[in-house]
Amino acid sequence: MAGQLNATGRKSSWVRNFFRVEHRLCLDKSTGTENNILSDVCCVILDTGVECGKIYKHVLRNGTKSLQNHLITKHDSVQAIREEIVLNKESLKDAIAKLIVAQNLSFTIVESEFFIDLLNLCNPHVDSLLVKADSLSDLVLKQFWISRLKIKELLSSVQFINFTCDLWTSPNAKAILGITAHWIDNEFDLKEILLDAVEVKGAHSGVNIASYLLTALEEFSLNDKLFCITGDNASNNRTMAQEIERHISSFKEDGNLLGCTGHVFNLAAVAGLKVIGYAVRDNLVTIEESEERDTEVDFNWGEEVEDETSDENFDPASIIDRVREFCKFVRCSPQRRNLFEDCVKACYSSLSFHSLNPAPIASTSQPDQGQTSTHGKRPAGDLLINTNSDKPARKSAKLDSLAASTPKSGKTNPNEKQKGRGRPRKSLPCAISDDINNLEKNSTQPRQRVKAMGLLLDVKTRWNSAYLMLQRFYDLKNAVILFSNRILESGDHSLENIELKDFEWEQVNQILELLKPLYAATVTLSKSKFPSLSTTLPVYMGMIKEIKSTSNRNPSLSATASAIIEKLEEYYRQAENKQVYIITSILDPGIKLQFFKRESNFRLIKKMFFDEAEKYNKHQEAESNITSESEDWLLLDLIFQRKTAENLESEIKSYLQEPTEDKNIQPLEYWLLKKDIYPTLGFMAKKFLAVPSTSSPAERAFSSGRSISLLYDHTR
Repeated sequence: MAGQLNATGRKSSWVRNFFRVEHRLCLDKSTGTENNILSDVCCVILDTGVECGKIYKHVLRNGTKSLQNHLITKHDSVQAIREEIVLNKESLKDAIAKLIVAQNLSFTIVESEFFIDLLNLCNPHVDSLLVKADSLSDLVLKQFWISRLKIKELLSSVQFINFTCDLWTSPNAKAILGITAHWIDNEFDLKEILLDAVEVKGAHSGVNIASYLLTALEEFSLNDKLFCITGDNASNNRTMAQEIERHISSFKEDGNLLGCTGHVFNLAAVAGLKVIGYAVRDNLVTIEESEERDTEVDFNWGEEVEDETSDENFDPASIIDRVREFCKFVRCSPQRRNLFEDCVKACYSSLSFHSLNPAPIASTSQPDQGQTSTHGKRPAGDLLINTNSDKPARKSAKLDSLAASTPKSGKTNPNEKQKGRGRPRKSLPCAISDDINNLEKNSTQPRQRVKAMGLLLDVKTRWNSAYLMLQRFYDLKNAVILFSNRILESGDHSLENIELKDFEWEQVNQILELLKPLYAATVTLSKSKFPSLSTTLPVYMGMIKEIKSTSNRNPSLSATASAIIEKLEEYYRQAENKQVYIITSILDPGIKLQFFKRESNFRLIKKMFFDEAEKYNKHQEAESNITSESEDWLLLDLIFQRKTAENLESEIKSYLQEPTEDKNIQPLEYWLLKKDIYPTLGFMAKKFLAVPSTSSPAERAFSSGRSISLLYDHTR
């Protein structure tokens, strides 16, 4: 039995043929109570003639492993039903084409003797099935156009679709417009697809960009499905939206064009850093994705540097400029990189992105450990404003309960700060070899492979890059000091005017504390596996509150904090004037009206929400009612409409009177359970909760396809 195409355009697992999804009463081990939860139930008929009935908790994505194990171990007979894989020239050609596209490989790999040897190792009879690079290239291009037709068919049944778009310049100087589509399917699963990536020729004006976007909408028959577009805050995007409004009347520039929240946070960070002498340079490098973590690679220096020469605009009074110059000094020489790596190994036993575990070093005080950044399942984590602080947080959140309030946000206690480094040239070990020997002698644990990190540089086009540069620099403080000593001992005085003094290290820590909320919110909201727009307004206010608190603790940064807050408040005012932000927040069961209760226009907000819901209530009536030409129906229609209005009012009132949900309850999981109880609001949730808060999906597509010259479809 072959797997069917699911909403992503890919085949669903064969396992799904033997399980059905339904609500079952199950024991919650964390609370000891029985609750009604969404489950996968095995419907294989046993030899006795009864259904197996084994129950597993339903997982929306990638949740078939345990189900597959059950079928394999308990129901051998179903294995024969699995789709058999036949090895022939066409199936091998298709498999290699998928591999090349997914992994960004060269077509010529199929002609590599090493690749052929690998295939022969798997199957000695594969020689007669091999294909040439040109044949494979033709197949990929053919599959590309077939995929576009499949995408068009897939989206034909979707009622509302949102888009992100971003303009990017490729390494070979081509301007590429990336367009991603976002929607929620009938199972309340958030879907995302790369709709198009097209080369933009001519001026990058809003009108020109709009022409490419309109062409894509027309090709996929999506004009009447367009809801919102999320892009950066450039003026040409506003012009683009105005041009689209001229062609699609349901789209309004002032209400349906949303600014990328991540871009706003970056603008706020840069505005604040400029107060302390930070200037964005044009010759900076691209660093790894902000959510990327070091793996088994010994040292991660980011991508190679285009220009690491000394900056003629260098300001010795700027701490950030001096940090940048230090990073350039280390990175521009292989010998210095190697020396710095040795310094890191000498100072730390193991490293991760945000927390460092210092190793015992002879005659050295305990080094700083930096701050740990954690993000919960819900957007913005600790930054989400507490809407019901008098209720305790629960240990876990189950879909069946759906009655817990949003827990009080926890505050991370800052790590103790080292009072001063004293005279490091005397306190630190005198030789790298001695340092490593001391590590081995003093360590009570077996020596483990060091996962270490190199210094980073900030970049003009990467969000939070200044924060990441400073965070990495501060995390490796002991290694930086030790490296400076080694350079000075070698007779090189290049770092004497660059290295930081004791109080300046403390200033770096304070700057990081100020920027951390912006970084945390950007990383969390940029993830596309859950709705994020609903938390945007609370996150704005949460960050403003957090930055004010940090500023009060560090008065020397008050001007920097004021610049950040001013920028955030500017864009917050723009966002709160767009109904989509407010409606989406109210449709989030963890927020509802709690966030807006202190607003002076609270009554207007409630009325606006009800008026919007009425539109969808009438829309559903129009679809469900059977029209009749008989005059006898007129009176019944009036009665029915009055009854429906009363039902809608009751529906909204009941939803809003329910306690707000635990922050670990995902909105889409909530609405999957409640869609029949609140049909109109559930219909609205499918439309509004699919709107992305950032344009990062389009940008991620560029990150994964930097070296691709032939555009191809990529779905998730």
